[in-house]
Amino acid sequence: MIVFYQKPGCQTNGRQKRMLEIAGHTVIAKNLLAEPWTADGLRRFFGATPVATWFNPAAPRVKSGDVIPATLDAAAALALMLDDPLLIRRPLVEMEGQRCAGFDREPVMSLLGNPVDQEAEGCSRPVGPFCTTHRFVIQRHRISAEEDLPVAGTSLTLQGLARLQIPAKRSRSTPR
Repeated sequence: MIVFYQKPGCQTNGRQKRMLEIAGHTVIAKNLLAEPWTADGLRRFFGATPVATWFNPAAPRVKSGDVIPATLDAAAALALMLDDPLLIRRPLVEMEGQRCAGFDREPVMSLLGNPVDQEAEGCSRPVGPFCTTHRFVIQRHRISAEEDLPVAGTSLTLQGLARLQIPAKRSRSTPR
């Protein structure tokens, strides 16, 4: 069982959760913003990673420059996150005593069977005042519907990705 702390309504967290479920895991989603965090409890998710990586780069206060993660020590960072949970890098993942912040670290990579595509971390929303410019993009392949080919770099297959309902990016040569 995986405990998955997410921001409700976040399309990226929803996609990440579905990736874990398709990989065969039971995922218990919790509201990261409503959780009664303590500094010690939150700190356990960050391990030995640098303080600046604890922050959600798409958080409004980070994007506006109000909070500059690279200038903070651990105690100041945790105090800010307890006051404003939107600053916390998502998702927070916990499984069998292992914890991490973000979708590109252990134990998540092992849970999916392969390294996670860097784009799985990016914001799914269109570019806006408080979004990153990353978009999760999957190239469509011309294959028959019966084929269930593996997607390079993941433990997922094309049929599994289709169940995620992620729109494919059209190439310039693809007719509309």
